[in-house]
Amino acid sequence: MPRKMKVVITHHEKVIADTLATILRQSNVDATAFYANSAAIEPILSIKPDIAILCIVPLYDEFNGVWAAVAVRGLVPSCHIMLIPGGSGDWVIGPLTLASERGYEFEIIPEPVHPQELLDMLRARAGEDIEPIGSQRPAAASWAAPQQESSPYPVASKRSGLLRKFASRFTRGK
Repeated sequence: MPRKMKVVITHHEKVIADTLATILRQSNVDATAFYANSAAIEPILSIKPDIAILCIVPLYDEFNGVWAAVAVRGLVPSCHIMLIPGGSGDWVIGPLTLASERGYEFEIIPEPVHPQELLDMLRARAGEDIEPIGSQRPAAASWAAPQQESSPYPVASKRSGLLRKFASRFTRGK
């Protein structure tokens, strides 16, 4: 049996991050969702994902997805990075332009993206055994006690200097 592809997803909209992760899990992908780019950086060191899908929009977070992508590229060079714009405007175009000037190129995923199209993109990037949506087996119903919900938009960790380090390097140049 082939190893499951590992994917990390960040999106400022909790429902989008959770939905994408659920769809990927149902298709034999080990997917982990985060609701802020800064919250994903430290776990990425231990997860070592094959693919990171990062939202560019920095809402509820102090770091945009382009800075996070630069950090991921430095921490896990083998990770393929895909960016979700999450909108348009200077917060998307400015960082992407600066990244390009610094020699960073990242794949952009159009939003909204159909789940099967996303699975096809992941399959093409990683070549792993991802089950098409039509062949998914229904998940076994399980009951778990509800967990205490924390804020879906965590404040950037004060102890994590990793993203700050890469963001600083990014804005100053390589």
